[in-house]
Amino acid sequence: MSIPPPNPVISPVKSVARNQTIEGLRGFSAGLVLLFHVYEMGAKAGMVPVPTTQPGRDIVDKIGPFGVMIFFMISGFVITQSLVKHGNVGVFLKNRALRIFPVFGLLHLIMFTAGPIAGYEWMGEIRHDPRLYVERFTANALFVPGVWNYPIAQKNAWSLSFEAVFYVLACLALLTCRPWMNRAKNPNFKVAVGTAWVSGALFLAGAGWFLATKWFAWFFVLGAVTYTAHQKTQKPFSRPGRAKGWEEGGAAAENVVGLSLSLEGTVVGTGIPPHLGPLPQFPEKLGERKPESLISPPISGETEGEEAGKQWLKPGYVKILGLASVPLLAAFFAGYVYAAPVALLCGFLFFCSMVWEQGAMSRLLRMPPFQFLGRISYSLYLIHPFLLDPARSLVTKLHGKLPGPVGFVAFAVLGIALAVYVASLSYQWIELRFTKWLSARLSPPAATA
Repeated sequence: MSIPPPNPVISPVKSVARNQTIEGLRGFSAGLVLLFHVYEMGAKAGMVPVPTTQPGRDIVDKIGPFGVMIFFMISGFVITQSLVKHGNVGVFLKNRALRIFPVFGLLHLIMFTAGPIAGYEWMGEIRHDPRLYVERFTANALFVPGVWNYPIAQKNAWSLSFEAVFYVLACLALLTCRPWMNRAKNPNFKVAVGTAWVSGALFLAGAGWFLATKWFAWFFVLGAVTYTAHQKTQKPFSRPGRAKGWEEGGAAAENVVGLSLSLEGTVVGTGIPPHLGPLPQFPEKLGERKPESLISPPISGETEGEEAGKQWLKPGYVKILGLASVPLLAAFFAGYVYAAPVALLCGFLFFCSMVWEQGAMSRLLRMPPFQFLGRISYSLYLIHPFLLDPARSLVTKLHGKLPGPVGFVAFAVLGIALAVYVASLSYQWIELRFTKWLSARLSPPAATA
């Protein structure tokens, strides 16, 4: 199986390259969530044993949160890129709504139609209470559950609430900065400055609360910081082109150890809000499916023979950082290192190598299976719980007749195959075709001469 080469060094004026590593990283993260759910549901049905040692339980429990952290970093990167590119809050919010609501809205209607009838958890109590039904229908449609402690219908959609808050804060940041960027060309500069002061005050208050009370929010910041670093210096290595030899080894070490450390640090010392349940997960929802948001920022370079970009991380630094992370990983397991700051640092180093498409992990993620999962990852994330449950019910009826772990393997194969197949249909018919049709209907007609 061939691996697509890294994006070439190109001029930002002439063309823009899609970051295949980030696309594959989406697929990797969605796959983590899917596999965790398969294991969790199999364990609840008695098909597979639950880890009895603390390290084993920690590793299993952190798979879900780690997938969330990756998605939030990607979102911080892509949303910052999109806002900077368009510079228009209205266009940004319209694209976000078109990206999120077609798939989510369909599942939302299914939940609030079938849930009360079936008496699913708390939904049975809204069956005969129209006021409560409307209240919870609206709150879930506006992504209140997740950041706030409120009954949630689609349990794995809690992270959409975090995403929504980040979108609002990102828009406030743009409204705060935009008047100063266009000061000379703005005839209503004084009015714009007044609006900027209000937006800035709201941004500072909201961002302060979000970062102080929600640990996961810091990974949005990592994505935004990585975008800024990527714009300042386009290549992390001192020579243009792909790193070779021991430089590649250093990038690979950073990939693997940074990944492990950020996984180890996602939950330690912070915990997950009890109302979210035992599994933090994430919706793909990172970036538009439109060309301008599926791509990475332009990777600019100089003419042939000149150094591409500026030096940022020299090969030796990358190698040292990777090697220094090994004892830190051991210290994590021994409980000597506070998780949050080290997890953020390692997450940043790992994500930088993904944005610049360096190292063995980047090559793996550019392979076709991860590219495919990356494309369907939003649908896969939202839809798979609806398909894993009936698959488990079917296999559970036969579990007593199947020897040992065969029942779990049958459930895993059936559930994953159903989830991937239906998600691919959802991607084609809802995310692409229906969204394109809806976007055309919502766009203003072209002016005629």
